[in-house]
Amino acid sequence: MRLEISTAPHIRTGDTSKKMIGDVIIALLPLCFMAFYYYGGRSSLIILQCILASWVTDRLLSLLRPRKFIKADFSSVVTGMIVALMMPASVPYWLPISCCIFAIAVVKHPFGGFGNNPFNPAAAAVALAMVCFPSLMFKFPVPLDRIDFSGEVMVKLVDSSASILKLGGIPALDEVEVLLGKQAGPMGVTNILVITACLIFLLVRKTVSLCTVGPLVGVCALSALLTPRTVAGSGLSSLFFELTSGSLLFCAVFVASDPVTSPNTRIGRVVFGSLAGGFTMLLRQIGAYEEGALFAILLLNSLSGFFDRAVYSLCRQGRAFLVGKGKSRPMKESKPQPEELPPAAPPPASSREADDSLSALKRELSGLSDPLGARLAALDAQEPPKTAVKEEENA
Repeated sequence: MRLEISTAPHIRTGDTSKKMIGDVIIALLPLCFMAFYYYGGRSSLIILQCILASWVTDRLLSLLRPRKFIKADFSSVVTGMIVALMMPASVPYWLPISCCIFAIAVVKHPFGGFGNNPFNPAAAAVALAMVCFPSLMFKFPVPLDRIDFSGEVMVKLVDSSASILKLGGIPALDEVEVLLGKQAGPMGVTNILVITACLIFLLVRKTVSLCTVGPLVGVCALSALLTPRTVAGSGLSSLFFELTSGSLLFCAVFVASDPVTSPNTRIGRVVFGSLAGGFTMLLRQIGAYEEGALFAILLLNSLSGFFDRAVYSLCRQGRAFLVGKGKSRPMKESKPQPEELPPAAPPPASSREADDSLSALKRELSGLSDPLGARLAALDAQEPPKTAVKEEENA
């Protein structure tokens, strides 16, 4: 038997890592087209640069390691696309390229490469850019404003809907425009309808688990209803703008559902998604930045293994409890039933002959033990033979 060593995700169905990565790339392509539609060719150039920087870095670092480069590993392409789509279209070219190099060289390869990274590389890179360069990451161009390919951006930059909610206001936007992505924000995360269609596609393909996305969005929706951040307006308006502002839905679909950095068990995914939603809303209210989903997911990535081990431990304890409880039940008393013995088989012929010879020998030995007088008396008492009587008469 040949044993093959492979990395996560370990899937027991016909799905493969190549198929799952391909599905994610297909789901990200519509968002790339929408970024080109709203912001022009500059957004496409940023996306291509990020993909190229991620793939080249991954290839070079693979040559430095004794392990061979996996030709079917397109996870670096997914990393580059996610980093680019979470950037403003006005960002300088060097920043997304630096983020992609950081994601592959620092977050992915030092932990073992493909399938071994404890944190999502794209999320870690974008979160680092938000912390180090907030002035570049939290100012966005207005959709449909064409940006030149040159280094300097001459269009007007505005705050996002998430920033307005952070200040306690309500964005002055129509609901239809918000759903279509006509709001300021990262160039690939504002089109809610397209992200929802991508989610449905990934759910049908079983690439994304609803056990992670559902609890995350559900906890955020419940928090928006119970504790709205808006000064004026109802809970429904708070719910709508909380779910559609920023990169919440994008992170729930493409970052939190990463099979490498999320738990493997269903219960673990539910706990992971619920806590991610709770920490997202907590960071949005008390955090220093308008975005909280990325930081919440990165925090819980470090606890994914703990969730799985806790679930396995609880399952073993529950199974042992049920087995022990079943053994401790008193059994009903029952009357002893007589055992039916099988009929004795007749002894073989050889054993019967041995018994007959043994009994004859015993009789002969018992005769030898009689006194000599008894033996003579028995002989005298016998009648003489007839031949002898006839000889006497003739004489």
